[in-house]
Amino acid sequence: MRIQQLAWQCRPFLGADMRAGAALKVFANLPYAALPVVGEKNKYFGIIRLRDLIGESAAKLDELVVQTPLYSETDELDEATLDTLEDIVVIGDKQNGLVRGFVSKNDILKRLAAEVKELRQARFLANEFEAIFESSYDGLYICDHNARIIRVNSAWEKICGFSREDVLGRTPYELVKAGLYSKSAAVEAINKKQASTVMLEITQGPKKGTKIMATGTPVLGDNGQLRLVVVNVRDITALMKLKEELKNTVEIKKRYEDEIRRQQMTSSDIVAQSPAMQRVLELASRVAHVDSTVLITGESGVGKEVVAAKIHYLSSRRDKPLVKINCGAIPENLLETELFGYQGGAFTGAKREGKLGMFELAASGTLFLDEIGELPVNLQVKLLRAIQDKEITRVGGIKPIPVDVRII
Repeated sequence: MRIQQLAWQCRPFLGADMRAGAALKVFANLPYAALPVVGEKNKYFGIIRLRDLIGESAAKLDELVVQTPLYSETDELDEATLDTLEDIVVIGDKQNGLVRGFVSKNDILKRLAAEVKELRQARFLANEFEAIFESSYDGLYICDHNARIIRVNSAWEKICGFSREDVLGRTPYELVKAGLYSKSAAVEAINKKQASTVMLEITQGPKKGTKIMATGTPVLGDNGQLRLVVVNVRDITALMKLKEELKNTVEIKKRYEDEIRRQQMTSSDIVAQSPAMQRVLELASRVAHVDSTVLITGESGVGKEVVAAKIHYLSSRRDKPLVKINCGAIPENLLETELFGYQGGAFTGAKREGKLGMFELAASGTLFLDEIGELPVNLQVKLLRAIQDKEITRVGGIKPIPVDVRII
């Protein structure tokens, strides 16, 4: 411990020409067992101990003074020095012997006791930190303000396949450049001065190919300067493999569903023995994969709606709506609003919010217009415009609405 670390007293001092009785009065209101004795201009004589003044009230202090060393502020007080100290340590200029102050031995011992307590607490916290650091499931490493790696835990060694000796004292920049791994979360955190997560791959060593998720967190000082970077890493190889397997499973499931739907549409739902009908179904299967408007002709009851459904479910729009409307079963005055919808307030009795027509309800899907031959001529013109321009206008509306619909 250095003298300058202590809180020392600048007063009081006793004069060398004082009598013991006067000195006793000075001691009366002080907690000290000794005081410095000085001559002219604070020249150091030694110390007077309170116990030496008892029964010596008439004696001069220079007759009772005890010679002790004069310490400078930069002197160290080690254990050996403490054992030889008197009741106080006098502080001053050794070269010219002038006294500047003093500190009691009791105050020194109290300070030492406090420092020992702080040291024990710091050691306890260091041990706790070490235990937590080493027991972490995630791999951890810490960089100092110069980005050099100063600590690595055993989980990091296990995950990455390198020993701590391979990386301690090196920077993440050097490790990436040396090809140990593909990128560094510490580098990202240093550059951005904020927590950064990266996915990387070990490119050397026994764990080559291991996929890792790493998060670097910078620790900044009050002035915003970098103090530390803490990086935690986790092996996500198994997770990435599981994700890939799940993706493959979803794709396989979708293929199976498509095949089942195709089988259902080509076999179980439609029974056809004649070569002519089988050619129709084969043609429908081919047409289904071409996203164009389809016209199906035939007498009532021969299965036009079934073929339309087959085309829809074999097409790329199979996951979207198949909306059916019988043009011959709806009164002419209602057919336009059913097909194209209407704006709110378009006519008496219209809903305030308006209504979606079949074209909008079939968005991205298929619209099947049954008995199209029954459609009035004026609506055929509007339907032709919808087919050609891919947009409609609601009844009572003025704004064209784009539609993506396949029409059968």
